[in-house]
Amino acid sequence: MQKKSILKQYIIPIGGMTIFTVLTCIFLILCILQFQAGFIYKHAIGILSTSIILSILLYVTMVVTFFFHIDAVHKSIFTLFVCAVIGLIGLYIMQKTGFYDTINSQEKLTAWIKTFGAWPPIIYTFIQFLQVCVLPIPSTVTIGIGVYLFGVWWTMLYSFIGIMLGSIVAFYIGKLLGYKVVAWIVGKDDLDKWLKKLKGKDKVVLTGMFLLPLFPDDILCFVAGLTKMSSTFFIVMQVVSRAIAIVLSCLALKGLIIPFNTWWGILLWGIIFVGVIIAMIYLWKYAEQIETWINNKFSKKATQNIMTENIDKEENQTVETAREKDSTVHKNLPPDKIE
Repeated sequence: MQKKSILKQYIIPIGGMTIFTVLTCIFLILCILQFQAGFIYKHAIGILSTSIILSILLYVTMVVTFFFHIDAVHKSIFTLFVCAVIGLIGLYIMQKTGFYDTINSQEKLTAWIKTFGAWPPIIYTFIQFLQVCVLPIPSTVTIGIGVYLFGVWWTMLYSFIGIMLGSIVAFYIGKLLGYKVVAWIVGKDDLDKWLKKLKGKDKVVLTGMFLLPLFPDDILCFVAGLTKMSSTFFIVMQVVSRAIAIVLSCLALKGLIIPFNTWWGILLWGIIFVGVIIAMIYLWKYAEQIETWINNKFSKKATQNIMTENIDKEENQTVETAREKDSTVHKNLPPDKIE
């Protein structure tokens, strides 16, 4: 019985993490070897070395956070590996079948997409809607695909529309339909974990998670609907955080902030990625203290403002009272006594 418990609790999850990490490295090598020209071909060794080292670092982080029960981090990294494997397998199939040569430049791909009329943008916007409500795919992945398919600016628009609509729908499902419906959609165990973890610190943690990549947006929007968070706060927070995250993701994935075609750019992206992971861990670990500090800060300011307003009112009342008394005294004096 104890062996079965250990097998289910540790061996199977770590085995799955290991398999997807190895598959990522294998298909990465196979895909890069298929390139016969361009930047990837010229810098194949450097890209492979950097990618494999980064994969190992992510694997170690995933395993460590698994043992320390930091679910948000290790599940996000595992999802990233799963998406990487699916994407690399798809790329390898396209390379072997020759389809990649048909769409290996943005001009060719754009021309190919235009043959389908208005349907590709509509389908893409709907997918962005679904990735919040249904599909367990990080928005960073779908935004990256959109940047390649439609370009930066159109992807910003389509993504913002789809993600905002999905976020609002998910929030109101939680707010109006309640715990049972959300538990049926996202799973009772996952929902209970997130509700427990976010209790008393939902504003800071949720805002930070929507800004940072790799967090499960679908569950977070449903969970927000079950908290005491107001609709106004959620919508404003979504507009601000989603707009920032989408714009930065689109510009970054296009290489307009830090280029992908230089060794220092790739190095910087590796450092940024590690920094994001650290920020996620820090935010999660100290969320309650951060929330308390912000609440205290705003409550102090609010108290100070109220006190200032009261003092101003008292001063104004004193002045008005003095004027009224002065006026009354003048009225009661005989005409010859008034100067």
